[in-house]
Amino acid sequence: MNITYLRRRVIGALAITSVTFATVLTAGPTAASAAPAGAATTTTTAVPAPPTTLGPTYYIRSLVSGWDHTCALRGDGTVACWGGANQGQLGTGTLTAQSSAVTLPNLRRVSELAAGAQTTCALTWDREVYCWGRNDHGQVGDGTGARRTTPVKVPISGATLLAVGNSHACATTDSALYCWGANESGQLGTNDTVDRLSPTVVGVGVPFVALGAFNSSTCGQTSFGHTACTGSNLGMFGNGSVNGSKSFTTVPALTANYDRTVIDGATHRCHAERESGKVRCVGSNGNGGLGDGTNLTRTSVVTPPGVFSTATAGFTNLSCGFEKVLRQYQCWGSNGQGQVGDGTTTNRATPVPVKGLPAINQTYGSVSAGRYHACATYDPGAYSPDRVYCWGSDSSEQLGNGTGGSSTTAVLVKGV
Repeated sequence: MNITYLRRRVIGALAITSVTFATVLTAGPTAASAAPAGAATTTTTAVPAPPTTLGPTYYIRSLVSGWDHTCALRGDGTVACWGGANQGQLGTGTLTAQSSAVTLPNLRRVSELAAGAQTTCALTWDREVYCWGRNDHGQVGDGTGARRTTPVKVPISGATLLAVGNSHACATTDSALYCWGANESGQLGTNDTVDRLSPTVVGVGVPFVALGAFNSSTCGQTSFGHTACTGSNLGMFGNGSVNGSKSFTTVPALTANYDRTVIDGATHRCHAERESGKVRCVGSNGNGGLGDGTNLTRTSVVTPPGVFSTATAGFTNLSCGFEKVLRQYQCWGSNGQGQVGDGTTTNRATPVPVKGLPAINQTYGSVSAGRYHACATYDPGAYSPDRVYCWGSDSSEQLGNGTGGSSTTAVLVKGV
């Protein structure tokens, strides 16, 4: 999973079929949850223009990780992937794992990536959605249950936001929310538990500025500052309960200042507030994945120590972020495969620095966490190409260092 800031304007509207949710959203924030004075209720940013420098020498915009694979989005809109491929999740046309990054030959002009367990999706500058990989529940969205080893177009036009969970996905357009794939816990928000092999309209009418997906749940944030979730709830709804829902239900905002960010995770979610740098985590806390020094599941938000520019949650109880004061990537939680990156296999209940990286001068970084590995970008400066480092298990070549072998400290990915 990963965290990616919203890059395009949401000018349409999206209404959820839940009567309670729609009523609260259209009424605007209550006095108790009103946005702070001066807070904007829309985000206006341009779709990225094609850069003048193409290819691997351009910067790495973001990383996304599935169970055992990672993909990097370059600034020129191309995508490179590495790691496990037994379900076609790399999009390279084969089921062969890749020990170094491989550029997807027929995927261009990508503005955002999202990864599920063994499925990957891309949102393009042309507002089209492409998916590939495991498809046993229809999570590729092409109307079939057939595994796809190369990107296929999902029948949606004008997409603005994208999120991929364990075995499902959702996207917004200017006028609707669409979801598809597995629905055993109600994660599609359709008020039932029936899988969908192709995109299904959940509703129209209320604007989302952020969208996120978890193992078996989906959450979105609206321009009014509200958050709503559907599906399984292991505490990550943050509403003081572990009861799930089959339709979107309003829940407390993860952060206090209504950042417009994708809120992905697995059994828990973590997000860094853009202004304060505080990390907010909630949900399952096995092995310390919430970073609050305990192993107690939290149904309301807790704050790990540090000042972060970004933070994300993985598929297990693993979290990582970029500590901007110390200029360090830090991770916490499950560490049996070295996925915390501190040189040990000891679980960590509070953030610790990732070892093996060069001295860092950057103040912001992209980091993604898989099941038993994690990856991060490194900016060497002086117009040099960005690099990617990974750490943890290499059971499916997910460290991408070309030589194989797991590592409890960061190793350089080849071919990015």
